[in-house]
Amino acid sequence: MCVGLCFLSQLSACYEDDGGAHARALEMRVLARQSFAQAGGRCGDPAECAQKEAGFAYAKRALIADPDDCPSKGDEDFIDGCQQYGYAIDAAVKAARKDF
Repeated sequence: MCVGLCFLSQLSACYEDDGGAHARALEMRVLARQSFAQAGGRCGDPAECAQKEAGFAYAKRALIADPDDCPSKGDEDFIDGCQQYGYAIDAAVKAARKDF
């Protein structure tokens, strides 16, 4: 029993976050208070904006941090809004990553 627990404690001591996990959590908190447009999203007409905002809101509720986890079928503008949420998180993670 101790062998397994000792190994796990040593393994966890070797783990070092490269900054991505913290950046992901921080960006999700920031985006929770933003709309699609406030997060840098662009759209043309009101119907397009409404669908993109709906997709963005869906991603926030579903905690979709990866744009590839957005629905692949359905309204293209809705999907774009969902993916915008994931892209914003990706950008924050990439900017925060440390080189080892």
